[in-house]
Amino acid sequence: ANTNGIDERITKDVDYIMLSEKEKKARLENEISQDAALCVEMVNFAWTKYGLEHVPSVFQSLSKKRNQSKKSQSEMIKTIFDSIYPSSKNQEEQIKILKSIIEVTEGKIYVEYEYSLAIRKLTEILLSQGNIEEAAKMVQDIQIETFGSLQKVYKVEYILFQMKILIQKGDFIRTLIVSNKVIRKNLDEAGLENLKIVFYLLMAKYNIHEDNFLEAGKNYQVLYDYYQYLFSNKEKIDDSNLELVTSLSNISAKDLFEKFIYYINISPPNELTKEKIAEVRDKYSKELEEYPILGALISLKSGDDIVGVTEQYLSQFNAHIFTDNEEFFVQGTKNAKLFRKYVIQHNLSIFHKFYSQVTMKRISELISIGVDEVESEICDMVMNKYVYAKINRIKGTVSFRPKQTNERKSDGLNDDLFKMLETLEQTCHLIHKENLKYGIKTNKL
Repeated sequence: ANTNGIDERITKDVDYIMLSEKEKKARLENEISQDAALCVEMVNFAWTKYGLEHVPSVFQSLSKKRNQSKKSQSEMIKTIFDSIYPSSKNQEEQIKILKSIIEVTEGKIYVEYEYSLAIRKLTEILLSQGNIEEAAKMVQDIQIETFGSLQKVYKVEYILFQMKILIQKGDFIRTLIVSNKVIRKNLDEAGLENLKIVFYLLMAKYNIHEDNFLEAGKNYQVLYDYYQYLFSNKEKIDDSNLELVTSLSNISAKDLFEKFIYYINISPPNELTKEKIAEVRDKYSKELEEYPILGALISLKSGDDIVGVTEQYLSQFNAHIFTDNEEFFVQGTKNAKLFRKYVIQHNLSIFHKFYSQVTMKRISELISIGVDEVESEICDMVMNKYVYAKINRIKGTVSFRPKQTNERKSDGLNDDLFKMLETLEQTCHLIHKENLKYGIKTNKL
């Protein structure tokens, strides 16, 4: 082999030498179209006469020639992708070709698409070989959003491909970083319908793994709303868009709405969760009537009722999220425990709202759980600053109001007196105003 890495048989081939001379002349004379055609002919010559394994070395040698035109490189790459690469079923040969294209195209604006395509094809081969680490390493650092010559649809699709690989690898920190490259409002544009569905399913998968159940619920809310929007505007669904049709056939309104409701109900009962539940009650009243079990759950969480947390009561809430699903990182048993836990804590928040002090035995009887569990859940709520509570184990009571000191009582009394005097003053003012209006004379004491 020579210094260019081309097999000696090719460099000594008379036909190849003649083509090389013609190519050199055209290149130096700046005959761009002729030079591009000759470059393609030389690549095809190496392929047809000596075999596909010699294409990368010829392609790289021609690409590195002095004053080589952009068109020549683009045409050679197009020929390789259109004709030569598909003809090979040998993965080692394919990898060699793709690596040569990546080496030539890296950092060149005019072949951004070809560079990204070569990276993706090489990543797919590595995945098929089970080499997830190398595949993720290959694709994760591609800043596709900075490639100005590419269409928005292609960029979003590429980012989703990166997210899938990173989730498959288990690199969830980088998954979040990559997901932030997608501008959410852009997903509402025409042509991005399927990509919007895929994106939010991936985000739901990420949030479920990270136990961000409120965010997962919001992801399913977006999907449910978008599903309803598409089916109420069927002209938006292009039957020729097989990917969109397939995505819609794999999901259902009931499943999406159910997951939306249940995920917000296994979220910690903080203010954000309460606001979301209130939103559901106000915005989705029709759906809650259609699915009475979900309606009962939202009524419970948004009302002041107390329920017994029995197996019989919980058995009516038989949702998909309580069944293991490895693909979406769903841990059914864990979710069921969280659901039960937050129903108990909802009950305790009602006690906190209406009682200043109550025995833990009485709470235990009303919500059908053990005294020890009552104590444990109250402690958890206090730790998370959901409620104020103080337990007296000797008396077996829990106080939901802080004990008032003399200073606090005095402050409270002063506030009450101030309000009373303010009201009295305002009343006197209104009486005086009426007297002046109607000329009523009052007897002065």
